[in-house]
This record gives sequence, C-alpha cells and structure tokens, in this order.
Amino acid sequence: MTYTGTPLAPEHPLGGIYAIMDSRGMLPDDIFCTRCAKPLNADGNHPAELYAGTYNGLCYGCTSEAPYVAATAPLDGCQRVSWQPKEPSHRRDRTDHYGYPDCENCHGLGAAGSPYYARTCDACLERYSAHPARVAWGQWSERIMRTCQAVFERAWDHEAGVPRKCTAARRDALRAEYAGPDREHATEEFRQLKADYQAGYSRIRALIRGHFEALGVFAWTETERDPQAFWLSYCKWRRIDPDIGLAYGYPEGFRYAHQPKPLCRRHAYYEGCTECLARVVAAQTLQRVEDWFCIGHVSIQVRDAYRHVWATSAHRYSDVGTGWEAEPDDPQTIRLAALMRQALAERKQS
Repeated sequence: MTYTGTPLAPEHPLGGIYAIMDSRGMLPDDIFCTRCAKPLNADGNHPAELYAGTYNGLCYGCTSEAPYVAATAPLDGCQRVSWQPKEPSHRRDRTDHYGYPDCENCHGLGAAGSPYYARTCDACLERYSAHPARVAWGQWSERIMRTCQAVFERAWDHEAGVPRKCTAARRDALRAEYAGPDREHATEEFRQLKADYQAGYSRIRALIRGHFEALGVFAWTETERDPQAFWLSYCKWRRIDPDIGLAYGYPEGFRYAHQPKPLCRRHAYYEGCTECLARVVAAQTLQRVEDWFCIGHVSIQVRDAYRHVWATSAHRYSDVGTGWEAEPDDPQTIRLAALMRQALAERKQS
C-alpha cells in the first residue's frame, strides 16, 4: 500500500507532521531532505525517513553526515557543532555540541570520543555556561520564576480563604477545596487564577529577555556547511590523514601499497571519486558492506557490484549469494564491479 495523499490522522493530538501521516504512520512520499533536497526514501530501502516516529527531516546520508559547524555565536565565537545521532541507531535526531576553536581538547568540535558515542567537551561547555551575560540571564530567569511563583502562592491562599495563622493541614485542605481534586478536574476559578499568573510570568520574562537579546545572548549566525578549515581540525583531532580522509570505521593510517595515489578526498559517505570508492569497498567484508548499505553509507549500485564480485571471485559452499553471479544490468554497477576487480588484482599482485 502506498500513500494516497489523504491524511488519515488530521486530529492527531501532536499535530504538525503527525497530522499528515497515514494509518500506518507513514508520511507523504513528496517530502524532501531539508539539507540536501533529496526526496526521502528515494531508493525505497530506508522507510524510517518517512515514518512519523523516526522522521527528522533528513535523509540517511545527511543524518549520518560527519560533524559540521551549524552556527557560530557572535557573543563569544562559540561554535554549535552538529554530530551524528548517538546509539542506539533508532534515535535519528542529530546532537548539538558547543565548542571553541582554540580548545586543546576538542579543537572546536564540542565533543570527544567515538562519533556515535561522543562525549561533550566539559571544558567548552563550562566556558560557554560561564560567560557573564549567560550567567546573568540564568540568574534573572530563576529570580523571575521564584518571584512569580511566590506571588501565585499568596494569591492562591487569599482566594482559598486561608487565614494568616493556620496549620499546614488546614491550609492544604482549603487550597484543595478551592483548586479541585486534581488537574483534570480543577475548578474554573483556579484555572482562571493560574492562567492570569502564567500570563503575567510570560510578560515579565519576555521583558527581561528582550534586554539580553539586545546583548546577543541568544544570537546564532548560521555558517556554511563543512568548511575546509573545520575538516582539517577534525582530521587533526581524529588523527586522520586529510589526503586519505577515510570515513568512520577505517583503521587510522590505512593505505595499501598498490595504491598509485591517496584517496582523492575525505569520502564523507562516499561522494566523489568512483575509483577511490571501489578500492575502499573492495577491501571490506560482505557483512561490513551490507551494514554500510543498511545505514545509508553506500548506494544500492555499490552493494550490488560488491555482491557480484564477491559471489564470482571464489567458489562458495553455502546458499549465501545465490543469484548474485548474474551479470548486472545497471551501467554504474557494471563499472563499479570492474573497478573492484581491478583493485583486487592490484592488491593481490602487490
């Protein structure tokens, strides 16, 4: 069953994206990635991109993209760095970390450790939180909340008829009688009193927040995606050769003797040189390539080319690979298979 174009859950309590999902929780098939503009689930192998419960506005490639600077704070130059989602993999929302370019620990990345288990850089986070303007806003925010809460408590006591001198039990009883048994069955008078308190709190908070907005406490300047300088700092932190630029999961310093030149670019999820892609993928195991395909690191053409080369490179004593021996029809798959065979031959000769 494909999406019909008619939303089947327009009254969903969460609204928004959930209001246009169908009865299976799937979104329309004309939604595009907000970062690369590619149609979501274009290859039909990543339905999580269009499932309302795991939708994040990004395709698998952009969801798993290497860390990049999303914005910079004019107040102190702090970088908001977008990282891959942390494990488990079904949590698809990318994580924001805050880092400073001159930090010796993270070099501006905002986190350290394995990409999918990255730990926030404590030094950068402490520096971000310790800025005088941000500290002042936190203090004012707490004062406003505590003051307004105290005013509301006194108004509640007054409306409930609590005398100046009263036991705690008697006070609780009078307040409960005025407010109602619980939140679901609160009296109309208490609902109105609470609404007036919340409106006043919002006005005061907005007034103070406007002053700090003028100071630039909440301002962020969006930056261009993945500048070269940021990539070099990432390579330095991960101890990766920027000329080879291997993606996650490769051994550091990986290079075969038969390679006539290093990989042409960082190969962030295999965009770029087809020859480099074929040399890297040909050296992997079947399970790893299958895993890469499942999480969106390689295309279906790469997977099919590897399967064909794997099935025809040696005799197999199992049912795995049945049907993979047939010559592929797709031109890109044929070219990739030829490049992988050439890479394997050069490796064997080396």
